[in-house]
Amino acid sequence: MLSAVAAEMNRYAYTGHAAAGMNWLETVWPGNDAIKVQFLAKLRETRVKSAFADDLRMLATDTR
Repeated sequence: MLSAVAAEMNRYAYTGHAAAGMNWLETVWPGNDAIKVQFLAKLRETRVKSAFADDLRMLATDTR
């Protein structure tokens, strides 16, 4: 289940819609239980280590 959520979050992030992805996540998984907090920390860690980390940062700050 978490891999499907991670895939959807990555789809949002890699298309430049990370904020919309967080809104979607709050819709399907409200609150901040320990599993969600750990999941988000691991997702962020994976993105920072990604070969596309610079691209993700640029997409997150793009104001087109």
